Amino acid sequence: MKSSNNTLPKDGLAGLKENWLTDATSGFLVFLLALPLSLGIAKASDFPPIMGLITAMVGGIVVSFFAGSKLTIKGPAAGLIVIVAGAVAELGGGEQGWHLALGAIVVAG
Repeated sequence: MKSSNNTLPKDGLAGLKENWLTDATSGFLVFLLALPLSLGIAKASDFPPIMGLITAMVGGIVVSFFAGSKLTIKGPAAGLIVIVAGAVAELGGGEQGWHLALGAIVVAG
């Protein structure tokens, strides 16, 4: 069945009003897909599970406002496990290590 609607979605606030339901649904589904990976990365990096939840939310919500493109893909990157786990271990491991690693991440931007 061929669709007769060949118009592009609107930009800005008009596009947000027009597509908010489908955007919210797709964003929620992507969050659900990224959640297990975010929790796994937090566990593998010796961070508490809540840090996986926070990073999943930051990646999906906050970063979208700073994107320079209409279409962006954000999510956890499993390749960073080795780097983050090494940073936590180098900074003392355990509770102190992840506190210092978080501080280093915030300072680095």
